[in-house]
Amino acid sequence: MQNPDKPFKTYNEQVSILKSRNVYIKNEETVKQCLTDISYYSLINGYKDLFDSDINGKFLYPVPFTDFYFLYNFDKDINSILLKYIIMIEQALKSNITYQISEKYGVYMIVVI
Repeated sequence: MQNPDKPFKTYNEQVSILKSRNVYIKNEETVKQCLTDISYYSLINGYKDLFDSDINGKFLYPVPFTDFYFLYNFDKDINSILLKYIIMIEQALKSNITYQISEKYGVYMIVVI
């Protein structure tokens, strides 16, 4: 069996990694709870490029864990808003296209037996 690219890390190990990367953690239990709901990759790796870090991925100044959590939730909220309006635009577009096609070519019913 082949070794995985990334070995499994417990929540305690993930917290230790965060601390070693200069992430400020006020309450470890809160961070562990966040990591049970949101994957480390989605939470940290998704937003790490917004902060200055060295070649090894250690942040040049202490970055509060809450900054990552805030960014994740902000991004999720923006995506939800955009999705809502994209669906509304899609529905209006489909309705207008259907109207234009029906006006020009009529409506045909296909009966499948």
